Amino acid sequence: MQNDDENKGNSKYALGPLPWEEENLKIAYFSNFKRTRKAIEEHPGFLAHHALKSIRLSLDIFLDSTADLMESIDLFIKESEVSEFWTRPKKERFNKLELSIRRGVFSAIASAMALVDNSRNISKKFTLPDYQSRIHNTFENNEEHRFIQDLRNFVSHFKMIEVDWRVSWSGEGKHTQFLLQQKKLLCWDGWKPLARKFIEESLEGIDLKILFENYKTRVEEFQFWFHTEIERFSQAELFEYRRYERLLNKFEFKSFWDVIFKQIMRNKKIDPYQYLGYYLNSLEIDEVLSLPMNSRIQVDRIIAILDEYGVCDEELRRWIYLAFKVQNSSR
Repeated sequence: MQNDDENKGNSKYALGPLPWEEENLKIAYFSNFKRTRKAIEEHPGFLAHHALKSIRLSLDIFLDSTADLMESIDLFIKESEVSEFWTRPKKERFNKLELSIRRGVFSAIASAMALVDNSRNISKKFTLPDYQSRIHNTFENNEEHRFIQDLRNFVSHFKMIEVDWRVSWSGEGKHTQFLLQQKKLLCWDGWKPLARKFIEESLEGIDLKILFENYKTRVEEFQFWFHTEIERFSQAELFEYRRYERLLNKFEFKSFWDVIFKQIMRNKKIDPYQYLGYYLNSLEIDEVLSLPMNSRIQVDRIIAILDEYGVCDEELRRWIYLAFKVQNSSR
């Protein structure tokens, strides 16, 4: 019968054959936590875990860029309601708001295409049966997507975008739009057929707000499906990898709090209440301070908020009670 060292030698994993026992992970972590963090990335579930994090980051950047653009447009519209906005002394402010919209368009198209490239690269690592049909129906055959895709090339290889504003009045009142004008766009001969068709059909110009609101909805729907499919495809491996990562977080969290509260007890002058703002948000602080001071119920509530990994054993809880000067009779 082979011992543990022999098993590790025959395994393709630095931590030995799967599954990894909690106690063995703990020993490895406290022996060399950096090496152990790196070693669990050898697990088959890490590929999907890393891919999902990467997609989420790319999506968040796109959504944040789109939100910035919308906020810039809304701010221009709001400030333009005041007549002084259009006067010569306010020209600098006018130019600044207009520039923020142009910058917002540039950021939105760049982040949109970065998300497309990232999703395409990640899709090659998984077998998702409906991926190509989804891409075709959602993006490849969509005029708005093709326009945004070519708009990145327009900006990169031809010239920066020119965004024009237009104010119109109707029975509903004043309406301000920010438009990419058809004539200015068609000066470039690099538009592919669907993008050119979209421009040619936009006789009054392309409304930026409508364009990116529609595209944002399309992207979110596809990315929800994409994320869900990767989760489904890698469900078992993901579950196991995330359990191991959570265990390492648990060891780290426990070690951190052990050190913190033992230091507090060595230095009796430290008041842990002074540091609540480093760990609790304002609502949580209000809740905690509404409870009886130095009471078990109050300190138990602090522990419940912070102990996301369930590491507070009886020994650590005793140290915490002592640090907060909890009396045995306090309830």
